[in-house]
Amino acid sequence: MSSVMIPHSDAIYYHIAKKSLEKAKELSKEKVETIGGLHKEKMENVAVALVFSALCLEAFINQAYYNSTREELEKEPKKKIEDKWLSLPKLLGYSETFDIGKQPYQTFNELIYIRNNRMIHPKPKCEKVVTKIINPARDRSPEELGRLVRETTELFVDLHKEPSHKKKYLLFFLDDIKLCDKYFLCIEKMIRELSRLTDNEVPIPIFLEKEIYETFIA
Repeated sequence: MSSVMIPHSDAIYYHIAKKSLEKAKELSKEKVETIGGLHKEKMENVAVALVFSALCLEAFINQAYYNSTREELEKEPKKKIEDKWLSLPKLLGYSETFDIGKQPYQTFNELIYIRNNRMIHPKPKCEKVVTKIINPARDRSPEELGRLVRETTELFVDLHKEPSHKKKYLLFFLDDIKLCDKYFLCIEKMIRELSRLTDNEVPIPIFLEKEIYETFIA
């Protein structure tokens, strides 16, 4: 019997995110010249890690959803990623699903919001208050500009009383290793919780433990 190797996009995205996060952590330890206190190459790697963490979660649930509820997916081909994670356990006949008010779903929901609304489809008005204050200060040093941006952004967040993932200045997401680490770890937590909710009917993938990109199908 012959077999073929099928590339799994979720595994590829997982390891891209993992390697980018590891690189960002390495760069954060280096003493390099920064712009306003922000390390350019580190931010680039954090951006990659954030986007591909979200892509991994989306690719995984799309495949699990298709494998388990193909007819349901054909009825609603444009179902949101959040709805797929929430509905799959019940579609498989289980009474319990993710608690949207608890972890890991809350972190997952934040990550998807950041990917969709702050990175892929950014809204300039989110940075408007900072831009108005920073632009006239052309004679300031990079360090002063960095401090002013941080102070202004914190004020902006407080005044609007919104969750920070909705109002925090985008560059600060890309400079925050701990936050990126939290979102990356959310991948495994969401997958393991889905597996628990479905009594392992949705199995835990091997790519969480090994650098595997493909699977053999007879």
